[in-house]
Amino acid sequence: MKNTIIKAAAVFMVFFIGMCSLAVVDNICLETTRYGGKLLFNVEKIGLFN
Repeated sequence: MKNTIIKAAAVFMVFFIGMCSLAVVDNICLETTRYGGKLLFNVEKIGLFN
């Protein structure tokens, strides 16, 4: 049980660090090229909700 909790915490930390890194890189791209800043999924482009 203890090993499972440690493994789950390690996976969460890797995921969290990766998502934070992605947000920082995307913000840098937005500030320099004006093409960043769109990390959210846009449901309006799917076509199912029109």
